[in-house]
Amino acid sequence: MAEDVILAIPTPNGRFRVEADASNGAIGAVLSQEQDGKWRPVAFMSKALTATERNYEIYDKELLAIMLALAEWRHYLMGALEDVEIWTDHQNLQYFRKPQKLNRRQARWVTELAEYHFVLKHKPGTANVKADLLSRRSDHDQGEDDNGDITVLSPEHFRAMIMPTATETHERVRTATRQKELWDKGIAASLEHERGITEKDGILYYDNRVYVPRHSSLRGEIISQSHDHITAGHPGIAKTRELVQREYWWPKIQKDVEAYVKGCETCQRTKSNTQAKSAPLHPNAIPTEPWTHISVDMVTGLPDSNGHDALLVVVDRFSKAIILVPCNIELSAEGWARILRDHVYARHGMPQVVISDRGPQFVSAFMKELYRMLDITQNASTAFHPQTDGQTERVNQEVEKYLRIFINYHQTDWADWLPLAEFAHNNRTHSATGKSPFMILYGRNPRIIPDSPRTPNSKTPAASDFSKAIAQIHKETETALEEAAGRMKAQYDKHKRPAREYHAGDKVWLDATNLHLPRPKKKLDDKRVGPFLVLEKTGASAYKLKLPPHWKIHPRFNEKLLTPFEPPAFANQEQPPPPPPDLIDGEEEWEIEEILNSKSRKVRAKRGQPSATVIDYFIKWVGHTREHNSWVTASEMGNAQEAIADYEAKMGSNERVSVVKIATSNSPLAMVLNHHFDGEDISYLCQREDGTQKWVKNPDVTLFENFLVEYWSNYEYHSLQRTEP
Repeated sequence: MAEDVILAIPTPNGRFRVEADASNGAIGAVLSQEQDGKWRPVAFMSKALTATERNYEIYDKELLAIMLALAEWRHYLMGALEDVEIWTDHQNLQYFRKPQKLNRRQARWVTELAEYHFVLKHKPGTANVKADLLSRRSDHDQGEDDNGDITVLSPEHFRAMIMPTATETHERVRTATRQKELWDKGIAASLEHERGITEKDGILYYDNRVYVPRHSSLRGEIISQSHDHITAGHPGIAKTRELVQREYWWPKIQKDVEAYVKGCETCQRTKSNTQAKSAPLHPNAIPTEPWTHISVDMVTGLPDSNGHDALLVVVDRFSKAIILVPCNIELSAEGWARILRDHVYARHGMPQVVISDRGPQFVSAFMKELYRMLDITQNASTAFHPQTDGQTERVNQEVEKYLRIFINYHQTDWADWLPLAEFAHNNRTHSATGKSPFMILYGRNPRIIPDSPRTPNSKTPAASDFSKAIAQIHKETETALEEAAGRMKAQYDKHKRPAREYHAGDKVWLDATNLHLPRPKKKLDDKRVGPFLVLEKTGASAYKLKLPPHWKIHPRFNEKLLTPFEPPAFANQEQPPPPPPDLIDGEEEWEIEEILNSKSRKVRAKRGQPSATVIDYFIKWVGHTREHNSWVTASEMGNAQEAIADYEAKMGSNERVSVVKIATSNSPLAMVLNHHFDGEDISYLCQREDGTQKWVKNPDVTLFENFLVEYWSNYEYHSLQRTEP
């Protein structure tokens, strides 16, 4: 970067490379093209991040740099004859390879990326110097206090809870005690068995504690005071019982407290489970001959070697033989089909069962159709449960150990060592079978060195003898695999509880460890989400759940990740069912409880038309759990202007303006979208004809008269609709 550089004129034939980087305040990118065997720069780009973009997570910033670079040089890259190389210096882009819920911005990026043919390559910041420098221009520095003076927990994060006073509770106890049926059923029976019960002012006392009659609603509310209230903090069974028994007593109080705490939905959702996980091991079916049952997995995070950055591992579950194929992390379903054809089918015939993880190339619609046509059973791992394919995971570790020993210092020749790594594994005796894969497949072990001694044979064995020997080897191998599976299951189940059986219609909690939820920090997020309905049992320990429709993850989970939902034991614990939607102008609409967040995004218009910036709101719906919170476009909230106004007032004018992109444009005004008050001042959100938006403070009424009259007429119309019965 310290020398004069002449930008090259791009040609239609050379490969393109995009080097992108993001810092806290800006992004930088370089477009290069391979010309005459050398990479030459074609264009540079540097852009300061907006206030909203600076709040993105690091992986979103890195992907934002790529998206802006692709948009900047779209006219070069869309028609590229070869895959575009994209270099980025942040490994956190691996975040987008994990199962998760995408927000609207990420979903839009996924759609736009589908228009390009590219290969994504990790390049450390020390090697990605040009883009790194462009992202750290001093004039793009926003300062350290750009996001200062922020209240981490604003008052809106706290929920007001009213605790009944002791006087109010005692009065309810006195009223209940006076009721004859409660006296007869609850107190009279207890007086015969309990001693030390006294009466004062219409209230019974036992051991100086208020005696609560048999009244489930009253007892439930008393337990609630010592468990649910903000000063109690949802303690466990023993501590809740101790708090209740300081002031109150009734027969079987311990049993009632235990039932109440177990049925507390908040505790089930937020507390860690210290008990041993269930889900005993259920080994996969044992094959009876080689290469009929295979498992596949991909090793990623490898440096570039001969154009490859990933390794595909195929394991024969009978002989334990492996096939190692270098590939790229972007391996498509079609690419996996070619590997299956060239490396498995051509050498060993068509397998009957393929076990894989839930990588998109292994479970895509294309592969499912291919498996169906070839009569291959696909057994994909349940979500977040690698034990389904634990064999391949262990082989991955062994191969990585081999490569770690023999590759060069720069780690660029690992692909060259794969044939020898494959040979070394297939020549070793496997602990489960007691034989090497070579012996099981071919009836002999290979000669390792030319002069290795062998027992001389007097004659070549007859074909029938060889066939019998192979059959005997396969029989012994099958027996050994069954014994090994039994030992493995016994060892695994030693620290597990018995399997818990769920049925269709049961409600369960789903462990949130592997989910990417929209809340700021996972450390303070819920431990479980749900409860969700069990739809069906799909395996020995796997179940399909009814997830919210906007969740983009596979609904099949291992029992290890599920916890049974305990229904509430007292009436005051029950949550009312979600209300039915309102009918407005003949269409169903759900009631908004609260707007939690907002963001702006740019919508690409049709060719020849200007793009527009729209606002999305993150909504909490009345009567629905937080799993059903969702983003809604402002245009879809025509009947919720009051909720928007409350959100605007809560966020404050400065914070609200920051989520709207203020663009410079000479386009004429098209409409007024919104307003907010700041003391005696008023600002309007104005949209121009080209789609750009800007807040205008105390505008000249003579210039905006027609637009303001139209805006306030519509605003008053919607206000009247809300106030009419």
